[in-house]
Amino acid sequence: MVTEESKSHSRFGELLTVNEVMDITKLGRTTVYRLMDAGKIHSIRIGTSRRITGESIEKLLTESSVE
Repeated sequence: MVTEESKSHSRFGELLTVNEVMDITKLGRTTVYRLMDAGKIHSIRIGTSRRITGESIEKLLTESSVE
């Protein structure tokens, strides 16, 4: 469930690691990377690392729960 607090927190640019996204979504590493490559999860590169925006995870979870 997405609360008002979590919505406002992600608007301030919360960035998550791939491992954190895996924990939140219960998806595997390969699936997370495939979703990033497909553009379904917005990510940015910081050096050689990738960070995922909290907002894109909220959107993914919201869209998934509707279907």
